[in-house]
Amino acid sequence: MNNVIDKIGRLTLGRLLLLLSVLSVTFAIVLIFFISDIVRDQAAHEFAREDTKPIAQTIFQSLYSVMRKGWNKGEIEEVINRLDSAMPGTTIRVYRGHIVGQQFGEIVGEQAIIRGDPRLVGIPEHRDRRFRTNVTGY
Repeated sequence: MNNVIDKIGRLTLGRLLLLLSVLSVTFAIVLIFFISDIVRDQAAHEFAREDTKPIAQTIFQSLYSVMRKGWNKGEIEEVINRLDSAMPGTTIRVYRGHIVGQQFGEIVGEQAIIRGDPRLVGIPEHRDRRFRTNVTGY
């Protein structure tokens, strides 16, 4: 212990400044590395969100047009399968909301799937008339 205290006592001002400079630069490099990693992740997630919005809007408009024409569930499933095959890496799942379920009846087992999916749990049962997409997977 006395040896360390002796070395600190013999430390010149120039060496002290050099040591502090090296420590400061090392700390700055480590800090920049961590901050750049966080910024890069946030940018990638934001880019993915912005990139998927047009896709979600296109899927919604396609399915909305088909549903307005009064197509049955089988025909709607065909459209969903065609959209899935046209967009590799995309999985389209359509669930009846609370209002549609009241008007046209619930589909057996669908509510259990919704309650079991953590991405869908936070979506309220009663939505207003504004369009909202929940794009996940990135």
